[in-house]
Amino acid sequence: PESPAASGPEVTQPEPVSEAAPQDRPTSTDPDTLKVPPVADAATTSLRDLPPPDVDLAATLPTAPAPMAPPETTPEPDLASLLAGIQLPCDLLPVIPDGIEPDDHHVSLITSAAPVHVVGPAMADELERLGYTLSPLSETELLAVREEDQLTLAMVVSPISAEHNGVRLYPVAVEGDVVITIETGHRSAAGG
Repeated sequence: PESPAASGPEVTQPEPVSEAAPQDRPTSTDPDTLKVPPVADAATTSLRDLPPPDVDLAATLPTAPAPMAPPETTPEPDLASLLAGIQLPCDLLPVIPDGIEPDDHHVSLITSAAPVHVVGPAMADELERLGYTLSPLSETELLAVREEDQLTLAMVVSPISAEHNGVRLYPVAVEGDVVITIETGHRSAAGG
């Protein structure tokens, strides 16, 4: 007699996994042994390795307004250019005041050849010859203007006793000497 299992429908058993399974099929659930197709790694892939995009990325970015150029500032001209062509009257000669750092925007002139009431007007005449318009700022100061150029002149009434921070400014000055200071720009008589 046949067994009842043999008389029913035939049941097939699944085939066991063979040792010769293809290499791309996982054979384990261990993540370290799973084989995954390679993916581009940002650290090892350069942009040159990627295919060009179909979209012009630059066209999709918002455009920033062009940066504004800084306003043009013209440096203040130096004293030599503002006094170009001057003929110093009354034997005036440059002198460097003690304790004052020389610069391109300030000069002191000294003379013993004439008194203050002669030197001042002679210097004013020379500046007018150079095209400057003169305006008094005080009894001892004068503003000279030519277009955008400005000079401030000051008569040092007593250069023999003039001091800055306790230092005598004109140690070469003797009684009766006249000193004129000229600076670029304008300074007020009170601020000076």
